[in-house]
Amino acid sequence: MTPEFYKIAEKVSLVPIVWVTCFYICGILFGLWSLLFLPLLFFKKIRPLTPYFAAMLCGCVMILSDIETERLPSVGLREIEAVVTDVEGDGCYVVDVFGVSDSVGGNMRSVGVRAAALFDKALQTDFERGDTLVFTAGVTDLPAYDPSPKSRLYRLMKSGVRDLLIVYNDNHPIFRAPVREGVWAWARDIRGFVTARIDSLSISDDDKGVLKAMTVGERDAVGSFAEGRYRRGGISHIMALSGLHVGVLFLIVSMLLAPLKRYYLGRKIRSVIVILILWGYAVVSGLSPSVLRAVVMFSLFALRGNTVPSSSNGYNVLFASALLLTLMEPSMVFDIGFVLSYMSVFAILFFVPKVEAFLSADSIFVRNRVARFFFLAFAVTLIVQLFTMPLTLYSFGQVSIVAPLNNLVTALAVTPLLLFSVIYLFLPFPFVDHTIGYLFTVINDTLEATSHIPFAYIRDIDFPFWGMVASFVAIFMIMCRIEVSSVHRERAVSED
Repeated sequence: MTPEFYKIAEKVSLVPIVWVTCFYICGILFGLWSLLFLPLLFFKKIRPLTPYFAAMLCGCVMILSDIETERLPSVGLREIEAVVTDVEGDGCYVVDVFGVSDSVGGNMRSVGVRAAALFDKALQTDFERGDTLVFTAGVTDLPAYDPSPKSRLYRLMKSGVRDLLIVYNDNHPIFRAPVREGVWAWARDIRGFVTARIDSLSISDDDKGVLKAMTVGERDAVGSFAEGRYRRGGISHIMALSGLHVGVLFLIVSMLLAPLKRYYLGRKIRSVIVILILWGYAVVSGLSPSVLRAVVMFSLFALRGNTVPSSSNGYNVLFASALLLTLMEPSMVFDIGFVLSYMSVFAILFFVPKVEAFLSADSIFVRNRVARFFFLAFAVTLIVQLFTMPLTLYSFGQVSIVAPLNNLVTALAVTPLLLFSVIYLFLPFPFVDHTIGYLFTVINDTLEATSHIPFAYIRDIDFPFWGMVASFVAIFMIMCRIEVSSVHRERAVSED
């Protein structure tokens, strides 16, 4: 093998958490098929990898242990008593069923089953975590329902859910007992305060709905017009709470608490406060998977005392957060949002340093800070879109050609937009109101201008699974080639 290969292998060996996480996730994906790899340990050259194969076996055990063993009767309509444990969106909820009747109006018996509940969209449900529900539903076997691999029901089936409760728009009433105490009641009250403040802004209803989605995760508040406009522009991700929003909060809180570094134990106190605020925000926003993974990642950065994540520990923190989240909920591996977010961060960690190293010292993008900022911002959006495009094409069958340009403008506008939104919660001055309106005008005008570009938005693309696999193989080969080239440059510099 070439010396460059050994140099790359040496770099990879310095981050064992990456290998542990990859083998663990492979165990989740392969399930019982993981056992076929164990005979490889009989070979002496493979035995040093025993800890990694143990991680794979652990992933296999974790995903199998999530499968529900108790089942609900699946003939006819039944009355269900359940508690909402997760909100999936579009009328889909995860519930813990604690009571089921033999028939409508029959006697209830106690059970303990985790199930998926699918409510007719005409019912316009807005249930929250902790709500107790009594409703009439038809019970269906979820694997027999054969959900699409691209749907949320498929992810729930992979997580071990076996019963699907289908609630139609009929004459059977739905009784709801909202949670009245505890952390979920506190979170609901804070969301109510935030949404009331947003409703007092002098912006359009569409912009209010987008701002609610960006701050407290109320995606149902977004109108169909705004939803379509943001999707066609390739920036619908800003309406889903993610690393962008948590990162802005992390930077704001870190800067406000920066004076604590001057005092004894100040760094540790600041880290604790930052982590508490991040997890408090996660609870208020409903503990969605996208917020959870971002909060875990930034909490690890806070524990290390970093205000801005550095490339030196980026891979360790990225894979450590993925390992922690999949240990808590192995089925996250099947969540398309989980995969896309981690792919995006990985692409940034790998490609951005290579782009910076490629620039010459006398380039304007190195000498001029403003030009450097805009260049890197555009490079990041382009890298992320190209790196994740095979998966988005396969999963959604659509692509926005103008997304890099729209994301560049959005990235510049969203940070001050969230900052002024936080200020408006406590200081609802007209100046802050007008500034928020102006920032939304910039975003909307950009989306309107780019929408007239020919082929700006292409949909109904039938991208096959093998095409996605082939694309990622090609991307992996390009990454290997880039890494080999960087090793050559490092050797040339050391020899000089």
